[in-house]
Amino acid sequence: MARDVPAQERIGPAWTPFCLGHDAAESRFRRLLDANRLPHAWLLSGTHGVGKATLAYRMARLVLAVEAQRPHCEDPANPLFALVAGGGHPDLKVIDEPRDPKTGKLKSSIPVELVRERMKEMYETAMVGPRRVLLIDPDVDLGASSANALLKLLEEPPPGAILIIVAQYFTPLPATIASRCAQLRLRPLQAEQVADGLGRLAPELGGTRARQLAELAQGSIGRALELQAIDWPGAYARLLDALGKRPAPTVEVAEQLLKLAGPQGILGAGRLLGDFVHRSARFAAGSARPAELVPDEAKRLRALPGVASLDRSALLWEKLAAATRRADALNLEPLQTLIGLVDGLVSSAPRRSPAGT
Repeated sequence: MARDVPAQERIGPAWTPFCLGHDAAESRFRRLLDANRLPHAWLLSGTHGVGKATLAYRMARLVLAVEAQRPHCEDPANPLFALVAGGGHPDLKVIDEPRDPKTGKLKSSIPVELVRERMKEMYETAMVGPRRVLLIDPDVDLGASSANALLKLLEEPPPGAILIIVAQYFTPLPATIASRCAQLRLRPLQAEQVADGLGRLAPELGGTRARQLAELAQGSIGRALELQAIDWPGAYARLLDALGKRPAPTVEVAEQLLKLAGPQGILGAGRLLGDFVHRSARFAAGSARPAELVPDEAKRLRALPGVASLDRSALLWEKLAAATRRADALNLEPLQTLIGLVDGLVSSAPRRSPAGT
């Protein structure tokens, strides 16, 4: 029986009744399901917030539905929808946020004991239909021990067991896991699709705000919602003003980026700084120029030496990604790393950052 979930808790991928921009991926899955040729393991990859987990829950509902239910299993009024979304379906097991039961803090990796417990459940007889689903949507690294344990399920799957893994951009999966899964690579959405999704999920934003966020979200509805929470459109405009000063207040800009990123730290701040690089590259590419979010945005971005051309934007983008990942992995001082990256945006000859870039 589905537990009674309060309306304010009915948010997130499991409760989203639509999935925009990934019709081809879902159609491939449905064709194999209908033909009874479904691979036992699936890996969904793509950029942050693009809809991977939303599609994963849709796939789980399709697998767990009897054939007559499938045309209606994405209707929120359907009991199956609420069972899956609310965590009440006996044949669906989920691994997402492994937390310490005493402190409630997020663990650094998925405990191997949790993986073994879920695997044991997959070898039990399904309670409702012919299949069981294990959905892994981790916010942390899988970990070597858990990955090795999971290999057994991949190499010796019990009848009717389906594994769905959502690959997080910040926790690459071991090749031994990825190579044993059928893969669905989800592309970033078009800005119009992001705006459409925001209109459905947060209609209070209004059309103008939704379009602004969609322009900055790089094809991700999830990221658009995160940017709305920190008023990034406004902060982007203010920081662009600051970057245009000479000399540019690089320390102040770096501090503001880290403050806006909050618990996401250097990785989140790097993504925000990457918006300047990404916007500049889109204007420089020439085709399908984006709408300007602030007056003379394209001209002001071109005035930043680090992104004055498409080639320089590409070089800075690579440096930004490598430096933030290294700083996060090695627990380096985030502010000093970010100052070096901001300096690379406003200087014609970027200096080496403390992260070794």
